[in-house]
Amino acid sequence: MAIVDEISKLALVEGIRALDIGMGDTVFVQSNFEKFTNVEGNAFTTLLGAFTDVIGEKGTLIAPAYIKPSLAWHKKTVVFTERTPAYTGMFSNLLLRHPGRARSTHPTHSIVAVGKDAEEITAGHTRESSCFSFLDDVARRSGHVLLLGCATYTPGFPTVHCAQSKLGLLEKHLTKYLTKVDYKDSGGEVRKFKVREAPSCGNGFDKMYRKYIKLEILRTGYVGDAWCVSVRARQAIEADHAQLKSNPRKLLCDRPDCASCRMLRLYNKRGFVGGALSKIGVLCKSGSSLGALK
Repeated sequence: MAIVDEISKLALVEGIRALDIGMGDTVFVQSNFEKFTNVEGNAFTTLLGAFTDVIGEKGTLIAPAYIKPSLAWHKKTVVFTERTPAYTGMFSNLLLRHPGRARSTHPTHSIVAVGKDAEEITAGHTRESSCFSFLDDVARRSGHVLLLGCATYTPGFPTVHCAQSKLGLLEKHLTKYLTKVDYKDSGGEVRKFKVREAPSCGNGFDKMYRKYIKLEILRTGYVGDAWCVSVRARQAIEADHAQLKSNPRKLLCDRPDCASCRMLRLYNKRGFVGGALSKIGVLCKSGSSLGALK
């Protein structure tokens, strides 16, 4: 059996710094924690320690803590609370257990943060906020958005969703009518949350990479064994916004049978017929309607 050398915290620190992340920075991280199983010591503690060494006491680390809402026709409804587990990976859920963390109150797209501005950033992301408004706070702090070992299956940056929201596109996705979620208010009462936005499929967002490269804001490199990409949030949001303003359909994925991109976006009516026919073909071949609707 081959012996795999453990990756040191110092190696992680060097990898993070090579992505242009430094002291005092604000960083939003989407991650694949499985890429860090061969890190020395406790993987979470070592990775979090590496980020702390890089951004210091004046830096802030943020991760998604999104939850999966219930389908509208289900009898039971998911209730979002401070303790609701996230579906956005192990790193997010471990960060939720951190004693110094703060979590926003947005019922579907909450975030978890540690560091200097954690309380301020999460406090501004409420039930009245758009799903990705927290990225504006990252942008105002000249912060970064980092895909930590997950770029191969989460190819683009959530800055595109932030730009979509500014243009009102997230409100024009029919998925918002297919889901529901409740929340507990400050008094412990369960209340219904009105889902106003539906981000959904982002598999075409990597089409922005060429523009990021031209703007010289895209960084790539390895943190341990994890291949990573990062961008500056402000410049990325501005570039994404300009692209979508000129053509809202430009960053949709290329799957002809993607229900999210072809059939459920009110600003892509021209793709409905082709998407419906492709989806019917998939259903006929698979014999499983639930699986094919993904």
